[in-house]
This record gives sequence, structure tokens and C-alpha cells, in this order.
Amino acid sequence: MQKAVIYCRVSSIKQSSEGHGLDSQEHRCREFARLKGHEVVKVFRDSFTGAGDFMDRPAMSSLLGFLDKDPINNYMVIFDDLKRLSRDTNFYLKLKREFSARKATVECPNFTFEETPEGQFIETIIAAQGELERKQNQRQVIQKMKARFEKGYWAVRAPLGYTRVKDQLHGLILKPKEPEASIIKEALEGFASGKKHSKVIGDDQEYIPTHIFDQFGYCNEIFLWGADYYRKYIPIGGSWMVWDKREGESADKGFGSNFELLWSKQNHKRYILRYKWFGFFTAGEKREYLHPTQKPVEMLSQVISPYCKENGLVIDLFLGSGSTLIASEKTGRICYGCELDEKYIDVIVQRWVDYMGIENIKLNGKEIIWKKTTK
Repeated sequence: MQKAVIYCRVSSIKQSSEGHGLDSQEHRCREFARLKGHEVVKVFRDSFTGAGDFMDRPAMSSLLGFLDKDPINNYMVIFDDLKRLSRDTNFYLKLKREFSARKATVECPNFTFEETPEGQFIETIIAAQGELERKQNQRQVIQKMKARFEKGYWAVRAPLGYTRVKDQLHGLILKPKEPEASIIKEALEGFASGKKHSKVIGDDQEYIPTHIFDQFGYCNEIFLWGADYYRKYIPIGGSWMVWDKREGESADKGFGSNFELLWSKQNHKRYILRYKWFGFFTAGEKREYLHPTQKPVEMLSQVISPYCKENGLVIDLFLGSGSTLIASEKTGRICYGCELDEKYIDVIVQRWVDYMGIENIKLNGKEIIWKKTTK
């Protein structure tokens, strides 16, 4: 029995859910293979927009790698339509040569490949037709977008803080998206008025964390944010966690870092902390820009809870905005913290009294009434 693989590709989310979706393509290809008597051993599925090099498509690259690993079997590559391979004539012909070099043949439910001059000519014409359609569609989209801009409408992806909604009279228009719009407005107005964070003391110097291991090496667990910047000073071993800040892959080109790394002293399962804290956007809690490297309380709670017993001690030598203090209180732990910058000490205390709903605090052992110092 001839062994076969199936390749499916769509170029938009709409195609994924409608008639030309990946499931529909795979179904047609499987039915075609069944009628031909082929054994389907693997399916490769791509969601990819544009012409471009086929090696940029993850599934196509995997397919060619699969063929390379099994040179004994001459596989049949089945796909739903010639346009699923490429809408670029040069890349289409190049891909055919790549298949041929791996002794793989191609079949398609709606086209019969013939290794004759006439058959190859027709095949090239159909590939060129796909490229023509792609370029014509591209030109039409650009013309329509230009016309929308000239009429005063926003014709591309909505900017941060806005979403596009359909209006019966005007078509797709921009509408503020809350709470992001208000957060962005506050941030931009603060920047325009000259409001900035105080510079973090020591941020312009190389950090050497040996004092932490000298003084606190006996602790059951040690966590170091941003340890990838000073990895050479960290003992061999331990584990890493990844804090994924994104709302999704569409946020890859947004503001700030997409992720941060967290090193831990103990060897344990490596996992990803998924908590949206990206640019102006947050998940679950209101974000106030109190410190340049501020961490969300809920995310820190997820780090503290599994590795510190209830009523256990948590020590933060760089308390910053006070997130660790609040997270420790929320999870029933006791927090001791240090902070060099008096401006951020005010931030920490203010945040603490706001969270606890109190006014009285102890300063150097003496109870005082705290006076609000931050907004």
C-alpha cells in the first residue's frame, strides 16, 4: 500500500472556520486517499498568510523534515488544491523540486499531474494564475484601504486602546476599548506632563548577587527575577520559570518585553506563568505605574504559595512597588522587605495602608498616623 502524507493550509482565521478550513481540506484529502488505496501516516497543517518562502511555514518545514528522516519510503504528498502549496510561481516550482529530490510524488483531488511537457505547462499556468489572483487581491485591498483613509476612516488594525466595530452607515469604525483606553490616556497625559518614574538605584551597574547566597543560602527557596542578565554569578543547577506577559501571539510587537525569566534555587518542574501584564494591558487587577519593574500581585501569589508554607517567611531585598508585600499578606505569609530609595518606600507604605484599610503604622518602633504621599 502506498504511504501518504497530507498537507493542509489556510491563510486567515475566517478560512479556518469556513468551507476552506483545515478540517474540510483534511477530510477531502483523506477521502481521496481512501479511494486511491493510500495509507495516510501523517497530516501537516499550516495557518500562514502571504506568498513567501515555503520554508517559513512551520508545517511545510516539518513535512520536508519528515521525508528526510525516512528516505526508504517514497511518500505520496496529497493536498487539496495547487494554491495550497504556493501562490508564488517560483516558490511553487522550487517546492516541486524539493519533493522530487526526496523521491516524493504529489497528488491532488482536483488536478491530475502529468510528467509530460504539456502537463507541466498547464501546471505552471495554474500556479501562475494563483500568483496573479494573489497580487490582484492585494492591489484591490490596498485601493480600498486608501479610499477609506481618504474619507477619514481608520482602515487598518485598531491601535492600542481601540477596537473596530461595525456601523450600519459607516462600516467598520474605531471605538474606545475599556479599560485599556483610559489607562493609555492616563499614561500619555502623564508622559506629556513630565511625570516619570524615579530611576532605580543601581540599575546602571552590573548586578552581582553573591551576597544573597552568602546571607540567605540556607533558605529553602530563592527566586531571582531577571537572572538571565547575571547568569554567570548564579550557582549551577536550579530551575527556570517563564512569565508570559502577552495576551496572545498577536501582542508580540507591542510595548515592553514579552516575557521575563525567573530563576529558582530548587530543582522542580519548569513551567510558564501566564499573566497578562503587557504594555498598558493587565489581567485581573488594576495596573498603577508605581515602579519600572513592578510585578502583578496575583502572579507573585502563584509563585509564593507552592514554595512557602502558610505563616512562613518571605524576604524581598528589592521591594520596589511592594507587590511581594501585598502578595504575602494575601496568601497568609509574613514578608520582610528592603528598599533603598525613599521615594519607593513611600510608594510601598502607601500601597500597604490602602490595601489594609488602615492609617496607623509603626516607624522605628513608634506608632504613627501615615500621611498620604502618592496618588
